[in-house]
Amino acid sequence: IACGASTDVIRSVNGGASWSLVAAVGPATWQDVHMANVDKGWMTGDSVDSRRTASGGASWAVLPTGGLPKHGVWFTGTITGWVTGNDAAITGGRILLTTDGGDSWTDETTRAYLMADPSGVTDLRNVFARDDGYAWTVGERGIILHRTPFMPPSAPGALTVAAGDGEAALSWATAGSGSFAVAGYKVYRSSFSGA
Repeated sequence: IACGASTDVIRSVNGGASWSLVAAVGPATWQDVHMANVDKGWMTGDSVDSRRTASGGASWAVLPTGGLPKHGVWFTGTITGWVTGNDAAITGGRILLTTDGGDSWTDETTRAYLMADPSGVTDLRNVFARDDGYAWTVGERGIILHRTPFMPPSAPGALTVAAGDGEAALSWATAGSGSFAVAGYKVYRSSFSGA
């Protein structure tokens, strides 16, 4: 399957020796296609929902991915996949995740365990993922976001300090565990006043 820069999608059934046009795959300008195997694949494009095939690209069904411009698609099999693009309403890049083959999608853009801050990035262009849950997406301004399958603990909150005679008593709200239990806390003190 090949697509790009128009509504045209072409398909080969002989390893690329010859190609045929697949009719009625519109109205998008298609940006990316990913085939998980010879039958199942997904396609993304500008300002429309994505498409899915179970027939090697001979026919395509609409997937409800929110109508936002999407530029990249990657699946790690036939169930788990990502699409990337942009959302003018939030003026930022967008990452959507499916864990059911594309029937439903969740927003991973504000995910706490992305290894970079996507704020200010207006477009995410492509995505690649491994079977173990690690994924990368690239976008404007040279940003590369790295996804890890592990959720770090949240920061402790509601820090209070009670001054005493030559000491200070600290207390805080417990951090959320994330993927692993919080084993303890470390408190550091500066030797400079106010620093």
